[in-house]
Amino acid sequence: MSGEQNDQKLEREYSGLLSALSKIYWQIFSVDLETDRYTELYASGKANLQMEKTGPAQKTCLQAVVRFAGREYQKTMEDFLDFTTLPSRLADAQSISQDFQDADGSWWCVGYIVQARDGDGKVSRVLFTLRDVTAQKRQELHQQKELRDALEAMENARRLTELRMKTMAEAIHGGFKLCKCDPQCTFLLVSEQLAAMLGYDSPEEMIEAAGGSMTDIVDHGDAVREMPAAMATAAQGQMYTMHYRIRCKDGSWKNVEDRGRMIHLAEGEDELWGFIVDQDELTQKVKALEQARQANAALEQAKKELQEARDAADAANRAKTTFLFNMSHDIRTPMNAIVGYTELLDKHQDDPEKRRDYIAKIRLSSDFLLSLINNVLEMARIESGKEQLTEVPTAKGEIFGVVATVYAGEMRKKNIRFERKCEIQTPCYYCDNVKIQEILMNLLSNSYKYTPVGGTITMETRELPCEIPGHIRIRTVVTDTGIGMSKEYLPVLFEEFSREHDSTGNRIEGTGLGMAIVKSLVDLMGGTIEVDSELGKGSAFTVTTTHRIARPEDVKAEQAPAVGTAPTGGRILLAEDNDLNAEIATEILKEYGFRVDRANNGAVCVELLKQRDYDVVLMDVQMPVMDGYEATRTIRSLPQPEKREIPILAVTANAFQEDRRDALRAGMNGHIAKPIRVEELLAAIRAVLNH
Repeated sequence: MSGEQNDQKLEREYSGLLSALSKIYWQIFSVDLETDRYTELYASGKANLQMEKTGPAQKTCLQAVVRFAGREYQKTMEDFLDFTTLPSRLADAQSISQDFQDADGSWWCVGYIVQARDGDGKVSRVLFTLRDVTAQKRQELHQQKELRDALEAMENARRLTELRMKTMAEAIHGGFKLCKCDPQCTFLLVSEQLAAMLGYDSPEEMIEAAGGSMTDIVDHGDAVREMPAAMATAAQGQMYTMHYRIRCKDGSWKNVEDRGRMIHLAEGEDELWGFIVDQDELTQKVKALEQARQANAALEQAKKELQEARDAADAANRAKTTFLFNMSHDIRTPMNAIVGYTELLDKHQDDPEKRRDYIAKIRLSSDFLLSLINNVLEMARIESGKEQLTEVPTAKGEIFGVVATVYAGEMRKKNIRFERKCEIQTPCYYCDNVKIQEILMNLLSNSYKYTPVGGTITMETRELPCEIPGHIRIRTVVTDTGIGMSKEYLPVLFEEFSREHDSTGNRIEGTGLGMAIVKSLVDLMGGTIEVDSELGKGSAFTVTTTHRIARPEDVKAEQAPAVGTAPTGGRILLAEDNDLNAEIATEILKEYGFRVDRANNGAVCVELLKQRDYDVVLMDVQMPVMDGYEATRTIRSLPQPEKREIPILAVTANAFQEDRRDALRAGMNGHIAKPIRVEELLAAIRAVLNH
């Protein structure tokens, strides 16, 4: 091969090398250490802006890379770029490198690769390289954090398990010890009960006296006889049992039974967990053995619970994120309408038609927002297990008639044909009227919402045979000719915040909680719910529940609501600490001719009642100084009968059933939930005044 061919080959090999290196590095240049000159071989991205193609190496490189590096890496890079020390740093190495971070937060790696050495082996020429290692650094930091988190979780789990076992050991008769699986059975933990059983004042004293190991206080002959078989059993993962004599502090011996298990720890050496029972106390032996068994079972359960807790925490975090996202959207939507139309209402006060339109839309958005809040609260009660059934004797068809009556008028407004069939033969049965009504109202509401004008909705109720003696099954089918649902949506229909999209891709309005509440209530009753639906052809919901048969004489007639005009006149004492709420209630009551005095806390309310005569007290519950419950109890203890027996109505944002019970237990006559509905407020006042 000629010299020219050889040069061409070397040039090709060199070009190939540069091409390969350019895929890794952002910048490559050659530095001649003898002449202090550099030649750029490759540059891209940020690196391409830092230096000229050629020039003096030491000064130029230092200026460029130091300018490129972040402030905290200035000194490090000055030292690394010192060409005077570079030959000695590369004396025993082919390459060296240094990581640094730039002002933008990206991570880089600079390096020197030996190109040539002189006849004495001293480095004469190097390749200077620069590459972006941001992704690598971030991955390393992420892995380090994951490792720290994992180690912390493991340590927390260990401490929790030890604490639980220590607590259980201290609660039983006998003593507990935790040892290493070494020949000496080195103590890791001794319970106070075991130390006391052997006459020691503390576990520390016992461990010190025993020289830190179990074998030093166990009879040698017993240990030789018992321990090999016990350890073999434990090694197989089974519960071991040993009987031996153990030396007490005063030198005496006790006959004990040692039962335990070998615990295999992933993070360290195996451990022996054991309970020691004084066999000389025969009356306690059976109890101690059973409690030891329970403790070991509890250990396994603790491990299981720890994993379940982790899984539950992960699921809770995901659920919380989803919940907050949905709630943010669903609350802001009606709030945006309320705020927007309120501003428009302020600007168009002289236009009666626009005012009426804006007020109607504000009221509609407010009703939707209240419905959302109520549904969220109800789902929270159901998921927390606080929702319970309240079953009362009910006449056949009573519930279904009430529900049908409520929706009959709405159906006529939309020109929807509403058909109702009820075929129940049993005269009366036990059920939770409120919850069944809620189920049916949700189903009818959905059908009404998604059935077009001129459509048909049918609610058919029928009694079915039941295999349980003294019970009946009731099946209700709500069918409509509405828009129906897609097959893709049906599997998530009963999930929280699930909503179908219409044919245009827009999400159908609603809280997204109605069907989830229906499913939860049906499950609470031990019933079933099925759905059959097809896009464009309507839907059919089938609810089946089982009920205990009641005697006709058990059915108590419901009191018919009072009929008449709204009450007028009279003096009312309003206990309300919120100025805005007080203003609203006062204005409503004045519209109906009432005279209203306001107290901003329970103590003021009691004092005003002592000074003046009132017909009714409207009592908030959560107030400063003295809350509504305490104020009511104070009023009910007043010496004057006319003061003591005055009607008191709770008017509060605490709207759950238990809040209503608490109000009645405190001595109140009724409960009205905020936000105040005028008709409900007047009806409650009328009821107590007419009582």
